[in-house]
Amino acid sequence: MAIYKSVKRLSLLVACAAFSLWQAPLKAQVQRYNATGENNYGIVYTLPKTKYEFVITTKQCVFTPGELSAWGSKYLGKDVGVKSWQTSEILDAKIRVVGVPNTEKQYLVAFDKKTIAPFVNLAPGGVLYSINGKNLPAQQVEESLPTYAKPNRALPSFPKEYSLAITQAKRAEIASTYLYDIRENLMNIVSGEVDQMPKDGESMRLILDKLRGEEQRTLRLFEGDTTMTAQRYTLSIEPKAEDMEQPLAYLSPTSGFSETKTAQDAKPITLRIKIVERSPELDPKELARREKSEGIVYNLPGIAEVSLVYDGKELAKERLPMTQVGTIQTMSKKMFNIKEAGTTAIYFDLNSGALNRVTTE
Repeated sequence: MAIYKSVKRLSLLVACAAFSLWQAPLKAQVQRYNATGENNYGIVYTLPKTKYEFVITTKQCVFTPGELSAWGSKYLGKDVGVKSWQTSEILDAKIRVVGVPNTEKQYLVAFDKKTIAPFVNLAPGGVLYSINGKNLPAQQVEESLPTYAKPNRALPSFPKEYSLAITQAKRAEIASTYLYDIRENLMNIVSGEVDQMPKDGESMRLILDKLRGEEQRTLRLFEGDTTMTAQRYTLSIEPKAEDMEQPLAYLSPTSGFSETKTAQDAKPITLRIKIVERSPELDPKELARREKSEGIVYNLPGIAEVSLVYDGKELAKERLPMTQVGTIQTMSKKMFNIKEAGTTAIYFDLNSGALNRVTTE
């Protein structure tokens, strides 16, 4: 339901709020605008419309075979990977509502002259956050991505013969001999069968750590290694005033995340939106009356159930406000007149434009 508003005294838009309308989530700090005689005690503001934002975190594992993997079975006595591969999986998915300025919903709040120092806090795009409110919105902190240890790809301290070897077969033979020598030294130190034992526990720990590091670096040449990385993708959609089900993106277990199906084995990450509550639709006369009201106009959003599904598994599900199935409501500006208890402050939700709370400050 599109709502159009012809803003009275439109010249105040330039004088009071030269706003830059943008299409990003309303997370930036708000700015204060004072209602004074210079702007005839009026401030123009904008209400937001709903967008849904989806944050999907994936984990990718990439296996790189060792340069001596062809001889792993011979010298290690077990099968090792000889071909590279990669896998991708979804670690986490989050759904949140974000508000973007709706240029079709611009209104003027005009204060009485007897109101003490009235002011309005607006977010980028002129979206209304508060009237006479001193508290600022909390800033969202993005969760950090999971981190994984990187493989140690430093070469072992091989004898000179390794670098002089012409063939990989000869290098594999030298590396296997070096590996067995390391393991024998480890066993001798642990069992105490060495001519000169480390003088204390710390010295023994350092020696053992060095030998084990050499062992792992040598093994990597045969067994290969796996690199793990986490990636985060953010997508958004502006919903329509109806139920919907459609692919949001795709994930291939072998090729990873993509917004379109680029791999044969890619499966859709399906977005489902179900309207569960619609605000009563106003008849034209009542809508016109509210839009022409000199009070404060705010959103009364509906509710939608939003979910993401991948391969039959529900990744995330939230009940979120949706202005597209909502309406508008008005509040009398008389409540901002002088009161003995203090100044009336009103806060609105930046993402939905709904009334958040009314308090005295």
